[in-house]
Amino acid sequence: MASRNKLEILWLFYTLSLLLVHADDQFDAVEERRAKAFLKLYNRERAERSNVNHEASWMYQTNLTKHNQNKQIQASMALSTYLIPVRKNASAFDTSKLSYDTARQINFIVASGSSENTTKFDKLATVKAQMKEIYSTGKVYDSENKKNLSLSPDLVKIMATSDNYDRLLFAWDGWRETTGPKLRPLYKQFVELSNDGAKERGWQDTGEWWRSWYEVENLPEIAEDLWNNLRDLYQELHAYVRHKLSKKYPQVMNDEAIPAHVLGNMWSQSWTNIYTYVEPYQGKPSLDVTKNLKEQNYTALKMMKLAESFFTSIGLEGLPKSFYDKSLIEKPEDGREVVCHASAWDFKINKDVR
Repeated sequence: MASRNKLEILWLFYTLSLLLVHADDQFDAVEERRAKAFLKLYNRERAERSNVNHEASWMYQTNLTKHNQNKQIQASMALSTYLIPVRKNASAFDTSKLSYDTARQINFIVASGSSENTTKFDKLATVKAQMKEIYSTGKVYDSENKKNLSLSPDLVKIMATSDNYDRLLFAWDGWRETTGPKLRPLYKQFVELSNDGAKERGWQDTGEWWRSWYEVENLPEIAEDLWNNLRDLYQELHAYVRHKLSKKYPQVMNDEAIPAHVLGNMWSQSWTNIYTYVEPYQGKPSLDVTKNLKEQNYTALKMMKLAESFFTSIGLEGLPKSFYDKSLIEKPEDGREVVCHASAWDFKINKDVR
């Protein structure tokens, strides 16, 4: 039976491969060559221009000044201006005469959710930069210690280490009270400008544009199916955690939602920091990675190198020296305001990754 199943699977793959080959046999050879020549030129030019844009974005996110903000907006505008005629030229190809892979690449270039109106694009870029600055530089005054607290590391540390209900609420609510009122009108502009740009490009709104990236027609149904499969586990997990936290905090009610500020994280995205309160098998051995790292005097840089050693051990290429020279691995102590959320950057040329 097992052999028969294997043969059926092999036959299925063979049939599919014939269908794909047959489909690609239908392309126009001349149009295919023209499109590939266009893509070769585009990929080279786009990498170079994107690199300039990446550099400007990097400078701004690692040093949040008005000067760097303006440089980033200018670079973003330059890239957008370059793409307008490129998209027009790409749309001239008849994708029905191209191979599947070539047509897909052309369609990716043509598809866009950005406005080609330079005034609107400039305004959108400015709004996004302003929101990033507010989010990254906001401070919450702490009357307990008579000082202003930054998001990272100050407020993040309180959320991760404090077990005082009111102190946690101060950090969670204070951050949102500080940044929310300033971000709200800007975010409203962001939504309006984004949707206007998407509609100009033929999308219903920005949401439809974003969902198109998944290249499936039934994304809502797929998401709904995944949720239905996970629902029972999700609800049981939350009920268990809520019950455990109610033992720690009397303010947590077993018949209500879990207050977001007691989950050990500013965004409730990770519950690692409340493990000691919700541990299912107390007293049993567990792997405390943080404790072990501290005992072995690990630094952020040493952790980076350890992670790299794993990937090189399975045959992948090591990081270039420039990674350690250029990356911002820890928050600088020179007073600069920076974006402290972790991110990985690929500058597309010269193996420049940070």
